[in-house]
Amino acid sequence: MRIICRTHSLTSRWRTALTYVLLGIPACGFVLPGRAVAVTFTWDNGAATSNWNTSDANWTGSVWANSATNDAVFDATGVGTISLTTAITGRNLTFNTSGYVIQNNTLTLGAGTTITTGSGLSSTINSAITSTGGLSVQGSGTLNLGGLATLSGGNVVLGTTSSGGNILNVANGGRLIYNTNQGLDIGTSSDSSNNKLNVSTPGINPGPPLNVNSAASINIKTLNLGTAANASGNQLNITNGAYVARNAGAGQGAWVLGTAAGADNNSITISGAGSTANMSFNTLRQFLTVGTLGSGNFVKAELGGQLGAYRLQIAGDVGVGGGDNNYVLITGASSSANIIDMQTIFNVGNSTGATGNSFRIENGAAGTITNSADRRRTFSIGGGTTGNGSDNNYLRVTGASSTLNINYALPLTVGGQVSSNNASSGFTVTVSDSNVPITNTATDNHIDVYNGGTLTLGASTSLYVMGVDSVFNLGDGNALSTATVGGSTDAGTITGSGETTLKKGVYLKNSSGKMVFNNGRLIAASNDALISGLGLVELDGTARVSTTQTLSTISNQITGTGDFHKEGAGTLALTNTSLLTPNNYTGDTYVDAGVLRLDTTFLDDLSSVYLYSAGSAKMNLNFAGSDTIGALYLDDILQAPGTYGRTGSAATNQSLALDAFFNNFPLNTFGFGILNVESEDVEAVPEPSALALAALGLLGVSLISWQRKRIACPK
Repeated sequence: MRIICRTHSLTSRWRTALTYVLLGIPACGFVLPGRAVAVTFTWDNGAATSNWNTSDANWTGSVWANSATNDAVFDATGVGTISLTTAITGRNLTFNTSGYVIQNNTLTLGAGTTITTGSGLSSTINSAITSTGGLSVQGSGTLNLGGLATLSGGNVVLGTTSSGGNILNVANGGRLIYNTNQGLDIGTSSDSSNNKLNVSTPGINPGPPLNVNSAASINIKTLNLGTAANASGNQLNITNGAYVARNAGAGQGAWVLGTAAGADNNSITISGAGSTANMSFNTLRQFLTVGTLGSGNFVKAELGGQLGAYRLQIAGDVGVGGGDNNYVLITGASSSANIIDMQTIFNVGNSTGATGNSFRIENGAAGTITNSADRRRTFSIGGGTTGNGSDNNYLRVTGASSTLNINYALPLTVGGQVSSNNASSGFTVTVSDSNVPITNTATDNHIDVYNGGTLTLGASTSLYVMGVDSVFNLGDGNALSTATVGGSTDAGTITGSGETTLKKGVYLKNSSGKMVFNNGRLIAASNDALISGLGLVELDGTARVSTTQTLSTISNQITGTGDFHKEGAGTLALTNTSLLTPNNYTGDTYVDAGVLRLDTTFLDDLSSVYLYSAGSAKMNLNFAGSDTIGALYLDDILQAPGTYGRTGSAATNQSLALDAFFNNFPLNTFGFGILNVESEDVEAVPEPSALALAALGLLGVSLISWQRKRIACPK
């Protein structure tokens, strides 16, 4: 039988020594044959070789014995660089002072390995590491890995219950490679906070430094970051071109952060050109979830960082109490986010009571959200429909050259949900408006395109504004902002909230909803309804509407003080004829190109109308009677007071020349309405008609034009 020394009553020197005698039998104690016994060795560099092997007596007078159960302790004596001159096998490593660097060869660690670096201390392992039982990093110090670590059978864990502040740096060529389906646990025990994993070894897309399956050159399956009660401030930082990606392991492999109550301010930061976090490497269905019960959790890509995901939820787990102010931020030129899945789920603030959560593209960054096949799920902001509402959640694109492109088979919704089953055919589509019933309201959720940003929805993607006081903001008074909207054409069965078909364009479902223009351009990507529903279109600044379609319509009330521009070669009809909520914006109206059709008289009496022949601009006065305005400009030439219309109307000023602006001659299908240009506020100066008509190429047609200037005076 084998005999070992009892260690609890001996000195440190004898506690860590293995005394070999004749036949290999130690001096005292007994152990059953074949049973492994953990022995703790303490380094002191006693042989003065600074080598870790099985021959030099550098362990308080003893030599190291390779065993997957033996532990190594590194105290103040012998601190410095240690070279492995042979392969070493052990289990737990404890660093009680800073300054140790372990290098060369391979260090094989047993199951359940813990590497402990004391609080405020730093240690470095540049040797290759292999482990079949995962790796736990503890002690509240800093561990630097500069070698290849190949792990299987368990997760890398940073932090334990009530213990935090652990830092793991994967740098200077360091890599973590998994050969199984495990991943990373950072701050996954109660009250374990401020743990950090910093990855800065440059990788090749797709590839290391963090890689679950080395053969496939891909990465971790799961990431749990701040998922226990009160586990806050935990971080994954990806810099210097590092590449962190989801592996090809079977089944769903979620990346989640801030999912528990009090799990706040946990983060993933991807910073620098080529730095990447990528979950979208394969076709498996995995979530990136940012904040469920926790608050202030975020994922940020900056300075050229790249984020890839299949499904994204920001405080978006429906039916679960919601966290607040969680966000995904993509900021800076060359930074990007790509979210793509055959069963896309994109939710921001969809859980009960979730407030202030956001998805943001800023400062020249780019984002893409697509589904690659005919399977749909949900795609909404502030869509909580159970319990208390989810309020003030938003999607925002802001800054020159900032772009978000969305190509999706269901509407992008704010203040509600439009969802479907995941069948490959025979869809059932459900419209869930959080305005019904009133106790489930979602309030003040919004989509913002600001300061030169661009939001582009595909030809099959419309935008639903639901809930209470939900808003689509296009422009903020700064650089011209642009949004393109399409028309959802799902052939499935439509149910819920009284809906039988999916709407096109911008659908302001409820009367409290708004679309607000403030130096914004809206582009129609499909025919028919461009803006519809019960909500309001408000011009806080200039509104530009561009359509190349045969007919696009805005049926909502238009109000506000801004100017209205019709752009594009197509036809836009303002079809609101309500006597209770008529169009009443007070700004000027410009037809820069194409046709603007007015179905009722609503233009402000003091406003001006501008028509430009260079864009084949025409105004179809599709109403009975006359609409009074303050001034009429044809190609920037101010016309004389009087009434104007197409030939055959009751206007005093009508001719083939004017039909270039008021009729589609020779088809003669435009309306017979009249513009009544008042004269109280102008001083007229006659000008020969030939000069006014030369720009139109209509010489020889008699029309008297006047050059006037406006004089500001009360009407």
